[in-house]
Amino acid sequence: MVKVVQSIAIFLLLCAVVVVKSTVRSAEESKRFFTRLDESSRQFRFALCVLTTSHSLINWKWLHQLHKHDIAVYILEDKDENQLLVKNYITFLSIETEMTRNSGFSNGNLVHRVVQAWDKALFFFTKVSRSYEFVWFMEYDVYIPSLKAFVDVHNMAMHQRSDFVVREKELVDNKWIPWRVGDDFHMDRPWYHSLVCASGLSRRLLGDVLEYTRTYHQLEMIEVLFHTITHHKKYNIYLPRQFETINFNPQGYVNWNCNDVLTTHSDMWYHPIKNQTKFLSDCNLTYNPSAAPSVIPSSPPK
Repeated sequence: MVKVVQSIAIFLLLCAVVVVKSTVRSAEESKRFFTRLDESSRQFRFALCVLTTSHSLINWKWLHQLHKHDIAVYILEDKDENQLLVKNYITFLSIETEMTRNSGFSNGNLVHRVVQAWDKALFFFTKVSRSYEFVWFMEYDVYIPSLKAFVDVHNMAMHQRSDFVVREKELVDNKWIPWRVGDDFHMDRPWYHSLVCASGLSRRLLGDVLEYTRTYHQLEMIEVLFHTITHHKKYNIYLPRQFETINFNPQGYVNWNCNDVLTTHSDMWYHPIKNQTKFLSDCNLTYNPSAAPSVIPSSPPK
């Protein structure tokens, strides 16, 4: 009887080894697949990744001009498939859910073992496309009115050698209502948080995110993880004034004053605007995608 039990145990162990090797091989093959296709990372210093469930929702008509500013553009569509297509200077990307989870990228929105667009984006820009010096991440319901409004913030962030660009820096305490930090968050206090629907991460901060997944085999809630790493590592953080109109609203639509958007606050970034088409129609907005970005006093560091 003992021998039978031992034989079964050995058989199950061998099966587990085969499954692990197969999973690793599959993940590595998929990574090589993306690396072969992703020519953008060999052309530009920076990247912008838009996270969406449908790229048709994106109303930023100036995206295709960012290549002139050394910025590659990715639109990551949250579908369960591996696909990478480059068209008109924009890379359309989707990543298989299981591969992302097996690589340690899940739980980014505090849903255990669940893989969402943020998990996939962080997998791609930490394990696959690693040559960018700085990567911007934007959820589709962030509204940026013009090329100038984006590039001005980008230039200032690079000028200040920023590691993390975000809306605010708030201490995680008992008054923090919208979400909670997971019980297994593996970082010492203090913890900090902010909305990250519009945010930018340096290469070294992305490297720390990758190291966290290698150690703990999952992400932690990104609204706390990014900020807390930045704090403990004493990295450079930049809180642009243009982000003051980025807010949390569970209803999904903020009825901004259209006159403010068109005049006084024409360089501000807005969130959340789930239906950008309706927003643009209500405000009778028109784009000026050729508007030249402002130039800061001295050149960004190389």
